Amino acid sequence: ENDGSLAYRLEDYLMSGGFLMELNTFAQRYAAKFEELGPDREHPHEWFEVFKLYEAMLDSRANAFLAAEGVTAEQAVAECFQAKNEGNSKFQYFEYLAAAIDYEKFHALMLDFKTGRRNLSQWWKCLQLTEDDSD
Repeated sequence: ENDGSLAYRLEDYLMSGGFLMELNTFAQRYAAKFEELGPDREHPHEWFEVFKLYEAMLDSRANAFLAAEGVTAEQAVAECFQAKNEGNSKFQYFEYLAAAIDYEKFHALMLDFKTGRRNLSQWWKCLQLTEDDSD
């Protein structure tokens, strides 16, 4: 349901076939490199380099939206987390933007793709689910 909020507009903006395909390609290329590490183990520098690639990819996709809204990625993500915490569980794609500004969230996202907890290989089904929700 369109509530006019920044969270809704961001979710709608990110929910595109082009974005989901790009994200799926990225995950297929890089997720296998990541693994769960104990608290005392350092993350390999290569993982941070992949994070920087992800950050650049999301920056290029989200910058036009953020500029039009006059907010930073951090502000947009904070509003989305607030909306989700207030019970709007439909907001989920903003987590991809959150992973571009927080390395720990990015690492968890890559592990989710690696283990199959997240899977965008059939990205068009995600779009169909969203259309079904709005009926």
